[in-house]
Amino acid sequence: MSRNAAPAVVANVLHGNRQCGVLVDHCARGSVARNQIHSNGAPGVRIASQADPSVTDNTIYNGHHCGVLVSDGGRGTIQGNAVMRNRRAGIKVKSEAAPRVRGNRVHHGFGAGVHVAASGGGLLESNACFSNEGADLRIEAPPGQCAARANGGRAVEASDAFARLNTLCAPLALSSWRSGSLGGLVTLHPASDPSCLVDY
Repeated sequence: MSRNAAPAVVANVLHGNRQCGVLVDHCARGSVARNQIHSNGAPGVRIASQADPSVTDNTIYNGHHCGVLVSDGGRGTIQGNAVMRNRRAGIKVKSEAAPRVRGNRVHHGFGAGVHVAASGGGLLESNACFSNEGADLRIEAPPGQCAARANGGRAVEASDAFARLNTLCAPLALSSWRSGSLGGLVTLHPASDPSCLVDY
């Protein structure tokens, strides 16, 4: 989808492509919903170049890249998706992208669950991230550029400034976490009572 298009891509099986399963770019809108997107060579869904689609209720798995990649000023709402077993991050945000990422289950990936690079931003809210080989949530973006609320994850990495100013999981605040330094990021692990984590 590109050039201000706004189609609906609904209830398809999109797999085995050398490139993306779905590419939404150049200010396109539209919706990508209830699809099975798997085994693609590039991201299962890529949002770029000021595109602002709705990506909802898809199953995105077994990709050779990220499950969802939002970059180059992409926006969009990524909500209610099951994202699993992808070779890179389940959901990655970079390059001035700022999507709304809500209510997704991101698990059993070979990279981070959700990764917001220093150049990315947006909102992460109520995502269940678990059993990923990398951090369940990795947030390199500074505060003011990215907000995170009520996400569940057992391994969270965040920039020190972000960690001090944001609540990464609910209902407990960051004072309930113990931290250790890792490569310029603060690694947050649940304290003895992990009641702030989503019950998987």
